[in-house]
Amino acid sequence: MSEIGKKDLLLALVRCRRRPRLAGVDLSGLNLQGVVLTGADLRGADLRRTDLSNADLTAADLALADLAGAVLTGATLEDARLFHADLRNAECRGTSFSGADMTGTHLEGVQHPELQKD
Repeated sequence: MSEIGKKDLLLALVRCRRRPRLAGVDLSGLNLQGVVLTGADLRGADLRRTDLSNADLTAADLALADLAGAVLTGATLEDARLFHADLRNAECRGTSFSGADMTGTHLEGVQHPELQKD
């Protein structure tokens, strides 16, 4: 019998649920380009160095999630909750954060016009 990897498990969960519950799950380093996680519960998830290019994270709950070094190029995080999330050194070219709650989010090293501190 073959083992199921964490990426295969994640994709199976996403296909089965309208709003996947992935709070606290270790998804670090995965290639999740284009994945649809609309409204997903990713509170406290480990997404370090995860490739989420062109992913749809609209209205996802990413409170306290670790996205340090993640690739979010072209991703949609509109109306997402990023309360105290760690986005340090994340790649955010073309990422949409419209309406996102960025309260307390760590943004050091992030290059994005909407997220530049005054």
